[in-house]
Amino acid sequence: MLGEPRGRYTYYRLDPDVLEAAAGQLSGLAARARANVTARREC
Repeated sequence: MLGEPRGRYTYYRLDPDVLEAAAGQLSGLAARARANVTARREC
């Protein structure tokens, strides 16, 4: 998130590079979750 002060206000905007990195990590996490959907520990 990037902040841009303008007078008494600060405007914030999302950094696209950071969003792309987070999307890649979440995509990898989702792939691992799909691969292990049936994996269970024994009681």
